Amino acid sequence: MKSVLIAIVVKNTQLVTEDNIKFLRDWCQKNNLYRWQIVFVHSSNDDVDPKIQSMIKTNNGVSIEFARVFFHGKGFKLKNTWLNYNVDIYSYINLELIEDIDLLLDIVRPISLEIFDVAVGSRGLKKSIVTQKIYKRMTIQFVIRLYKFFTNSKIYDLTFGMKAASSTVVLDLIPRIEDNEAFFDTEFIWLVENYNYRILEVPVRWEDLDGFHLYSLKNSIIYLKNLLRLKFTSTLDN
Repeated sequence: MKSVLIAIVVKNTQLVTEDNIKFLRDWCQKNNLYRWQIVFVHSSNDDVDPKIQSMIKTNNGVSIEFARVFFHGKGFKLKNTWLNYNVDIYSYINLELIEDIDLLLDIVRPISLEIFDVAVGSRGLKKSIVTQKIYKRMTIQFVIRLYKFFTNSKIYDLTFGMKAASSTVVLDLIPRIEDNEAFFDTEFIWLVENYNYRILEVPVRWEDLDGFHLYSLKNSIIYLKNLLRLKFTSTLDN
């Protein structure tokens, strides 16, 4: 039985509810083809709610824990978490996607079968069903096209919050990623493609949340700077 790590990055422990824990525990027990290990990664000083602490101690064979990483960047949290656990497959999902976690089976399975090395959820595929305001979809499409222009990539989505990779990929590529913030996803995909690992995009059913502003003007400028870094200054080691 292969082991799978699910890293879930949260701003603070108070965002994790008892319902979240129960839902994930029941899901893991139901889908017991893999040995699941769930880690909520945060950088807050808040203590975990005592009721939740009690729930994860009596987890009925499902490993659930909280890990504090003293750096606020998403990329740093994921790099630190993935490199500090020894499993067969590494994954992460955004907290708001927990109820759609069945998709993770479609992402993990081809890696487990060694058909692909990396699998990602993709809103850009024709089979994906996406509910999103027009201006947000246009902004995301602009970012994707910008990335494709600089890299000649065939990927249709870079930032959907559900990805997985084999241990070989993680050990090889994660230490090479320079960005510690939101550009982590893009740089990871860029490395996967440039080192010729096999990557699969999986269609998703996704509804945008109100207040989701990943691509603000400020973030777009930072994104462009990072793309220029990849294009003109990054080197690929053997």
